[in-house]
Amino acid sequence: GLPLPMDYPSSPPEIQCSLPEEFEVTWAAASAKSGGCYDLSTLVAQFGKELERYQRTWDMLDDIDAHTAVLEPHAPTRNQCIRRIAFGRHSSLQLRINPLSPDSLPELYFFGSETVVAPLRSRLNERLGLWEPTRTVRENLQLVLATEFPKPTVATADEFSVECGVCYTYRLEGVIPSCACDGCNQVFHHSCLLEWLQALPNCQQSFDSVFGSCPYCSKSISVKLHHR
Repeated sequence: GLPLPMDYPSSPPEIQCSLPEEFEVTWAAASAKSGGCYDLSTLVAQFGKELERYQRTWDMLDDIDAHTAVLEPHAPTRNQCIRRIAFGRHSSLQLRINPLSPDSLPELYFFGSETVVAPLRSRLNERLGLWEPTRTVRENLQLVLATEFPKPTVATADEFSVECGVCYTYRLEGVIPSCACDGCNQVFHHSCLLEWLQALPNCQQSFDSVFGSCPYCSKSISVKLHHR
């Protein structure tokens, strides 16, 4: 949006936009040339350059949205460079593309039981040399991880939206389950699992982790005190 103040062009307009990084217009030189007035052509020119700057990032994100089962965000906006992609009912991958270097390896975080995500981490470390900037982020990740991401379908939400084993809901205050048991693969919201474990009489804490028994299978399970 571009609300104009009552005294425009003597005062600059208020800029409201959705970009990966904060957008600030350089008005100083323009206002001096125009006799103290704020010329909208300056804003349009600078904003156009910003759009060009992020186009590659948006192309990468659009490719992910079109070819994978995205769990979060539910309705992404242009300022969100994070996507959480489903691998299956009990595992997912969260990535954050660097808007200033969209062709490079994004920040990655695996969700799921260790039996599922440990091999993926190993492949990532062993095959990282295969990363090629001329490919999309999605294509590179599938090659490096030696896997195919599930395709987006009409039933995506039902297929991958597994309820938390404590509160029996999928979205809790906008958050989806991110913890999984290595024994039974049941998933939990971080806050639900942490509260459950802390209520157990045999709960143990070491540094920033809390240990206890899985609410479902009683196997050992742990959770960080602070959610990433």
